[in-house]
Amino acid sequence: MADNPALTIGLAMVIGMLAQTLSRHIRLPGIVILLGAGILFGPDGLHLVRPSSLAPALHIIVGFAVAVILFEGGMNLRISRIRREQNVIRGLITIGGALITKFILNWDWRIAILFGTLIIVTGPTVISPLLRRIRMDHGVSTDNHLIQFKPMSSYILRDDLL
Repeated sequence: MADNPALTIGLAMVIGMLAQTLSRHIRLPGIVILLGAGILFGPDGLHLVRPSSLAPALHIIVGFAVAVILFEGGMNLRISRIRREQNVIRGLITIGGALITKFILNWDWRIAILFGTLIIVTGPTVISPLLRRIRMDHGVSTDNHLIQFKPMSSYILRDDLL
């Protein structure tokens, strides 16, 4: 199959829609089936979807997709909740992620904090479908409060990583 950008986008969309439909029918979170489909049909699998064909424009496409996701997340963000929960958030980021990364992987502190932040803080795009699939106790709640922390922390420490 030739490296055709239009074909790559079309196949990715069709496979993505089929994966979402399949996930609804078998009652699994969409992210699980989408990841599996990406592995199966991507460069390390059947090589039907070829991201390399999008190389010149891939950063623009990804940037646009991230902008849409962040915009949607920003609309649902409640600043008052972040302020109220800031000690818990800070503890999760530093203790939950950074210390484990620092001492298990023996990475530099700045990299450990960044990595811990990226691993610990997960937005509603992944968590919400998972929580809908499992039967949560109504006393447990989730929030979108740190959806913007991933790109901000990556941007702040970008020079140290490159």
